[in-house]
Amino acid sequence: MDKLKQQLDPVLKFAFWIGSILVLIGAVAVWYLSTTDLDAKRTTNTGKINNQISQISSIRGEMDTHPNERSHSRMDELIASRQSEVLSSWKKLYERQQPLFTWSRDKLGDFVDNYVGKMPIEVHYEFSPTEDPLAETTRQIYASYIKNVLPDIAEIAKA
Repeated sequence: MDKLKQQLDPVLKFAFWIGSILVLIGAVAVWYLSTTDLDAKRTTNTGKINNQISQISSIRGEMDTHPNERSHSRMDELIASRQSEVLSSWKKLYERQQPLFTWSRDKLGDFVDNYVGKMPIEVHYEFSPTEDPLAETTRQIYASYIKNVLPDIAEIAKA
């Protein structure tokens, strides 16, 4: 045993450096093995992600025609029913507000007859910038009327 100790004595003298080199080699080996494994997993997962992206892109390209005819017809039915509901609500609101839309005959006189029954105006006239449905005098009467009435209306609205 003493002989063995004498033979290992020079080696034990450098035991710290030998151990440090062995730890360094072990650490490099573990690092290499783990990074190669992570790189393989990264490559595999990147391929999966790119595959999913290409599938989603192809579905997006087909989105114009993706829903079937049954869903299109059902959506058209829902839209039509909503439109009729909105139209009926608007009609009810118009009928409820109609008594409020009265013209003052004491200030305007026969001028009112030009506008009674013409609400909404879009029903009776098509817009044309070259066409002038009202005479100049009628517009002047209204301008002088509204100039006197508008401050009262603004006061009611607290504007």
